[in-house]
Amino acid sequence: MRPFLGLVGYQPRHLASVDELTGADRARLRGLVGTAFPTVWAVWDTDDDARFADAPVVLDRGAGPGGRLELAAFKTELCVSCDSIDLAAPIDWYGTGLDLRWRSGVLPEAERLRDRTITGVSLIAFDGDLVGFAFEAGTERVELFNALDELGIRATRGAAPGLGYLPA
Repeated sequence: MRPFLGLVGYQPRHLASVDELTGADRARLRGLVGTAFPTVWAVWDTDDDARFADAPVVLDRGAGPGGRLELAAFKTELCVSCDSIDLAAPIDWYGTGLDLRWRSGVLPEAERLRDRTITGVSLIAFDGDLVGFAFEAGTERVELFNALDELGIRATRGAAPGLGYLPA
């Protein structure tokens, strides 16, 4: 059996609705408040010199168990895990031969959070479906969301129209 998304150790939970988040999930998300992400990792396609949006983004606090939050989109679901991806292992994207590597510091939107204290975490919902997470650091807000089978990321100063923002 091939590793999910070609990533060694990666075994995320697939979440489609807000109701699928457990109390422990919400507590883990709330526990991010008051911490910072010194490193954000993304998979980089070296041939295209661009982020490979089908792969997860890893928000890395660099501290003990639960230090890395791993987020991806798969079909209509969000994939959520902690500390499961081996960032040093080669990435074999379904035998395609793509030259994919983990890189940090390559997402301008996420760089707005780097080393800043997280002041809020929200769930982004649409019609009861869980579509993403929003992380706030003072006036900065970064959203990671399902952009139709790939992980979208945007930096914003306010909520997107038509979406619901729920406290974690």
